[in-house]
Amino acid sequence: MTSDAMIITGIVVAVISAIAISFFKTKSTPVSDVVDSQEGPSTKEMLEQLKLDLEHIKRMLEEEVQD
Repeated sequence: MTSDAMIITGIVVAVISAIAISFFKTKSTPVSDVVDSQEGPSTKEMLEQLKLDLEHIKRMLEEEVQD
């Protein structure tokens, strides 16, 4: 092989390796976690809603017991 052919072969192998490494790095990044954390309610908000729901259930049960 001539030196030009070896250089071109080395460049092609390096480019293919870089593309493969880049593909696998982006493929393993969890996208859904990023989206969920930005759109979903926080833990504090969920606990507040749970507290309100439990208070509502308590009132309903108390009214039912009184009847």
